[in-house]
Amino acid sequence: MGGTPFGIDRLVAEPARWLPAGRVALLTNRAALTSAHVPTLDALRAALGERLAVLLSPEHGLSGFGEDATPVPDARDAHSGLSVVSLYGPRRRPDAELLRGVDAVVVDLPDVGVRSYTYAASAALLLEAARREDVEVVVCDRPSLLGPHVDGPALEGFRRSFIAYLDVPFQHGLTLGELLRLHAGRMGGAPLTVVTVDGWRRGTPSAGGGEFVPPSPGLPAPAAVALYPGLVALEGTLLSEGRGTPLPFQLIGGPGVDGRALAGAVAELALPGVWARPLEFRPESGKLAGAVCGGVQLHVSDAGALRPLELGARALRVLHAEGQVAWRACAAMPWAASPAAGEPWFEPVEGLLVDALLGDASFRAVVEGRLSLEEAGAAWYAAHRAFLDDAEAALSYPGRPTSAAEPGGASERRRDGHAPPSRSSGGRAGRTAGGGPGAARLGLGVDAGGSSTRWRLLAPGGAGVGGRLAPLPGHLYTPAGRDGAGALLDDLADAVTAALAQGSVRGAVGAAVAGVSGLDPNGEGGAWLRRELAARLGLGEQVVTVLDDIELAFRGAFPARDGVLVYAGTGAIAVCEGPGGGRVRAGGHGYLLDDEGGGFSIGRAALRALLRAADEAGAAPASTLARRVYARTGGGDWDRVRAYVYGGGRAAVAALAPAVAAAAAEGDGQAAGILGRAGEELARLARVLLARCGEPRPVALAGGVGTIGGVLEARFRSALPADVIVRVAAEEPVDAAARLALVGAAAGDEDGGG
Repeated sequence: MGGTPFGIDRLVAEPARWLPAGRVALLTNRAALTSAHVPTLDALRAALGERLAVLLSPEHGLSGFGEDATPVPDARDAHSGLSVVSLYGPRRRPDAELLRGVDAVVVDLPDVGVRSYTYAASAALLLEAARREDVEVVVCDRPSLLGPHVDGPALEGFRRSFIAYLDVPFQHGLTLGELLRLHAGRMGGAPLTVVTVDGWRRGTPSAGGGEFVPPSPGLPAPAAVALYPGLVALEGTLLSEGRGTPLPFQLIGGPGVDGRALAGAVAELALPGVWARPLEFRPESGKLAGAVCGGVQLHVSDAGALRPLELGARALRVLHAEGQVAWRACAAMPWAASPAAGEPWFEPVEGLLVDALLGDASFRAVVEGRLSLEEAGAAWYAAHRAFLDDAEAALSYPGRPTSAAEPGGASERRRDGHAPPSRSSGGRAGRTAGGGPGAARLGLGVDAGGSSTRWRLLAPGGAGVGGRLAPLPGHLYTPAGRDGAGALLDDLADAVTAALAQGSVRGAVGAAVAGVSGLDPNGEGGAWLRRELAARLGLGEQVVTVLDDIELAFRGAFPARDGVLVYAGTGAIAVCEGPGGGRVRAGGHGYLLDDEGGGFSIGRAALRALLRAADEAGAAPASTLARRVYARTGGGDWDRVRAYVYGGGRAAVAALAPAVAAAAAEGDGQAAGILGRAGEELARLARVLLARCGEPRPVALAGGVGTIGGVLEARFRSALPADVIVRVAAEEPVDAAARLALVGAAAGDEDGGG
């Protein structure tokens, strides 16, 4: 053999060890070879004979050279005579009848390592179908072509589609076998066996001698694979990524693009591992077929040093500044005419294609100049850490995937694929403070609630950077809640450190203000948070202020403390300052007891209505509300809904509120009714405090749900007295926290502190 055996080598050597007796199906294409360069189909047929009963093919068909995004029909393989069932057409998973006719399904596909590359989606959908029929799936593993690097955003649940099916970072660093082990674990188990690559270590050269075999027509060369994670974003634009030319995913250009200027801009970026030369080209097919395009060819000089997502984002940002980037809508894609379009297992029809490909809108925000790449990278890095912890049990090989967004990682990580040495033994303490004499003192604001944790660094001149992390795992008044929050504080410190290291803002943290859901600042939880946050930031406790999140929002909405704040996030609460100066509150009793009008109650009401409708009709409803909600849960069957709710808890249920709002905006009466009742509940809280305060006051509506607008806000306004001034709070709590912290940092400087 030409190297360390792939999984398929081990399976055909000992089929009785890995496969049950009986008939076998095979999901593969002609790019899957043994380490001796024998096509997997031929090797398995030689080992099993007539037991190999049927073939399954992914996008591009069994040949691996079908057109991109073009449905593949069922066929018959001329060489073996076996029928080929396509999983890239109207059907995306095998029928129950097919699975009942086999005892196992073997999967061997060459995966690239990027979420939008659809082979893994086909394998995951196959695994789900096999689980329902209790048919064994045997994955013959092989290294992914891009290696162990993790990069790009996590997947927002409501964007799940065939081109973003698995809940992993955009570039995930796992093998196909590891991906499916992770997916099986999240489903609560599945009949899955992974035949691993014998003796392989992550980050070392591929088995089989390292020869390159194109996995699909768009990736004909190693350079195309290396650049793919960054240039695939161009599919979401009207620019060319090189499809229809001999150099797919190696070109950037379009009609009117100045190739010399773009090549010069790439050179000025001084990105490692790549250089550009200007050229003109004319695609023969695709969105720019026949058009003369100016642009550049990208040459990969060091694939280990290259960070393709950064390259793609920065190059597109240059072109966007010149007005040359136009985004494609999913609804305008050819697949939008399919009856299945918009289902979580099919291509998307809503929003922009670039967001659907990447999994969230942060990449586009970087291109449009609304978000710095450093700010996006800090959020990506926090998501990578959480993902790698979650995936730990699914890893099959020595060596851990490494985040390209890790501070120092992109520049220090090179050809061997390993992360740079770990930081010194001082742990996380003190990594964000200091900065030397004269360094600007920054304010750090934190807003931690049941749905997410947001942070923001603010500099004296108004520059800022921030990000979003996981929600609090529990309340800080319990020991278990404090234990879980420790990991969140670690992630916060890492994200802030990354932002400072990347120069997003210059200076050092001088003070911090944190607003935390359900916190008693003077209780045991408040003392713990003040102490632990100070230690991780390297600050004295005297410059760390901790508040409950509602007090923070109240100070942000009413600096003079002269109004009534109604805050609707996961839960709902109202607060004002009483005649005697103390806080007066209504609501906020928690989602288990009340908190009607908050995100959890909206999401719960929607799920309850849909599940009851399904009980009565015997099938999931086909309403706009159902489509919007089930796009977030991953489907309308009870297994999907149950996994979403009980796997994600209160935050997952609350995250359905925007889907309900979107359905209401599209005219769904049931969704509008749910939001209208929520608006009335929030208005009730305001009326309670207006009566208790005994004097006219303005009312502000705030929070992620409070600012959702539409039916909810209209009903809220109409349910209050006509003479009450109502406004939606303009400042986000995290921004208020950062502003207060900046004041504290300046005071610390004046006192010689910090």
